[in-house]
Amino acid sequence: MGIPETIWVILATMVGGLHLQSHGERRKDKWNFFAVLSSAVLMTGLFYWGGFFDLVGIPEMIWAALIGCDVGLHLWNHGKQRKDTWNFFCFLISVSLSAGLLYWGGFFN
Repeated sequence: MGIPETIWVILATMVGGLHLQSHGERRKDKWNFFAVLSSAVLMTGLFYWGGFFDLVGIPEMIWAALIGCDVGLHLWNHGKQRKDTWNFFCFLISVSLSAGLLYWGGFFN
């Protein structure tokens, strides 16, 4: 595992800790389009560095569709108060599916 993969694991662990610490609490933040857009750009760079986009195929298209939906959702709700709660178990499912998609696309090779 190289530097990009290690960075991804550290970031996922940090977000997981936040979800675990706040599990069940109502979120107090607002939807922020600019934050998710900058995050998408940085993660794209990280995944490119890790070799995820060496061969563009189904995993990369699925990832692009998911990122597009996430950015669109944040754009639609930008500035509105979030009404969901922190959920550690949903985070575990999400990060597991993400890791599987990244592995399928060659990020962890």
